[in-house]
Amino acid sequence: MVFVRVFCYSAVTSTIARMARRQPPTLRPFAPPRLVIFGVPGSGKGTQAELVARRYGVRHISTGTILRSEISRRTVLGQRARRYLAAGKLVPDSVTNALVAKHLRTATVRRRGFILDGYPRTRRQLNALERMGGVTLAVEIALTDAAAVHRISGRQNCVCGASYHAAYHPPKRPGGCDRCGRRLFTRDDDRPGPVRRRIRIYHRQTAPHVRHYRRHGVLVTVDGQPAIAEVFSSLVGRLRRVGWRAHRV
Repeated sequence: MVFVRVFCYSAVTSTIARMARRQPPTLRPFAPPRLVIFGVPGSGKGTQAELVARRYGVRHISTGTILRSEISRRTVLGQRARRYLAAGKLVPDSVTNALVAKHLRTATVRRRGFILDGYPRTRRQLNALERMGGVTLAVEIALTDAAAVHRISGRQNCVCGASYHAAYHPPKRPGGCDRCGRRLFTRDDDRPGPVRRRIRIYHRQTAPHVRHYRRHGVLVTVDGQPAIAEVFSSLVGRLRRVGWRAHRV
């Protein structure tokens, strides 16, 4: 199953852009890597996945992003997924697995490698990924449940598309949008109750995969509490210690 969410977080986007400009533009590990990244909702795993992709030249495969792309392009898989979503149902594992397999078969991914974000979520997806060749490394962005709830429930949005955070990126005038002046709101699924439910689902469905990769000795864990740049610096250091070396291509 896959959850489709859209986040517009200007502060995170600008941070990624600034950090990407500091990195050498054509870097990648010695062999095409196959990574997967895990973390509770709000851990920032998507941001870290994007930074890893830009630094090492691998393809960032976010299931939510590629699903939206397939739907917008009206592909066969996209149409199948759209029917489930239109009926208020979750996209089944069979469709999600086929979607990921399609993208892993592309020439670019086979040549450059990938980092999976949002997959696998369930045991069936994990088994499917193993049949696709598995991964060479798993990354966990560790964050406490309380910190995750604080991060997500602090998000504030405006109908004009601007986004803020009560603690990390507050508007100049509390409750009002800097861009258009309209009143800010919090999405229903960003409120503490729904966030806690999503975290429970993560612990029940996906956290066992982290333990699976730890048992196989291919897991690296970094603290997700610090700022984005500090988390990424720690992650690069961990990757280097397990044998990753970036070089020009």
